[in-house]
Amino acid sequence: MTIFPNLTLSSFGGKAAVGRVPIMAVPGFDFSMANSGSIVLTEGSSGSNSITVTLVSGQSKAVMLSCDSGLPAGASCSFNPASGSPTYSSQLTIITLPTTPLGDFTIVVGGTGGGQKHTTQFFLIVNSPGPVGGTRVPVDKLSLVAPFVGLAALVLGSIGVVAVYLSRRNSNRNLPAPIVT
Repeated sequence: MTIFPNLTLSSFGGKAAVGRVPIMAVPGFDFSMANSGSIVLTEGSSGSNSITVTLVSGQSKAVMLSCDSGLPAGASCSFNPASGSPTYSSQLTIITLPTTPLGDFTIVVGGTGGGQKHTTQFFLIVNSPGPVGGTRVPVDKLSLVAPFVGLAALVLGSIGVVAVYLSRRNSNRNLPAPIVT
């Protein structure tokens, strides 16, 4: 027996009947994509984001991930894992070079599988690393010199006291003995 819409049913007895048979449509494979948000980093560093691929309908099939557009010059992306059967999550890592331009970029991540293609997008914000060696703090030069001036005065004053003591001590020895009558 062969079944078609508006079909003719045949049986082994040679009798035919025409009728409608309800046909249930089986939903095809489909999925959706989402991400965990913006990546903010400094040029020459890396940042991560989570990409979630969710099964919407049908039997799960492998979905391959890719960075479709938006990466600035000198930046690259990778996925771990790069493909999987929905529902699954993948860690997206973007690596930049010190020469990667600064700014805000819209990154489009694509997922392809089972004849379907979907995308999700987020912002990549590349900032300057700032001055080398940390933050510069202005310093008053006098505050650096004052402790040394105080130390020098203390040392020189001590030397002067010792010199006076020694000169008095030595000067008393050179005096003639008192005359007693």
